[in-house]
Amino acid sequence: MDSIVSRETIRERARAAFARGAGRDDHGMNWFAPAVIDWQDEWDRCAAAETAVLKVKPMLAQAGVTPP
Repeated sequence: MDSIVSRETIRERARAAFARGAGRDDHGMNWFAPAVIDWQDEWDRCAAAETAVLKVKPMLAQAGVTPP
């Protein structure tokens, strides 16, 4: 029997997977599982945040500002 996992747990797992370099579809769930949507949404948010940081850091460096 499958256990019920909260949406926040799915999001945490997606963030951890993104941090370790796992792909968007490396969730190990059935493709039709409702939780896949939450996983991929969170993975996409992580990717967007990383992309934003990679774009902003050079601009801050050019402006002479040290990012946090």
